[in-house]
Amino acid sequence: MGLRITQQQTLDSAIRQAQARLSQIGELQNQLSSGLRISKPSDSPTEWGTLAAQKATVRRMETNLENITTVRQRLNQSVSSLTEVGNVLVRARELALSGAQSFERDVLAAEVDLLIDSVLAIANSADAGLHLYSGTGSDQTAFEVTNDASGRPASVRY
Repeated sequence: MGLRITQQQTLDSAIRQAQARLSQIGELQNQLSSGLRISKPSDSPTEWGTLAAQKATVRRMETNLENITTVRQRLNQSVSSLTEVGNVLVRARELALSGAQSFERDVLAAEVDLLIDSVLAIANSADAGLHLYSGTGSDQTAFEVTNDASGRPASVRY
């Protein structure tokens, strides 16, 4: 028994192969123009899953980087604020030491009141609308001062 291949079968086979090659060329052109080897899940299902997981990881890392930048800014502002408070406390110590030997205690008391106001302003400082030292209620001021009738600080609520 012999197998007979007709010219029509040869021609059909050549046409199928040419169409397959044209399809491959079209896919390669799409890959070249888009710069992507895999543009849809059916191109490579296993690699598509890996790519999707990697993209999700990149998005998480970008979010983490944004959070780190925000936290670093708030930390730098907190350090700056605490440095300012340290400077105010140094001045308060100087006033306390000089007040022991001074007769102008009213003047020193007025300056101490200004120092208290300064520390309260620093303690109520905010970054991007969020107060640095108010804990979980960062949309509210951390400290509120109540003044007496003469305008001097009487109490501080936190």
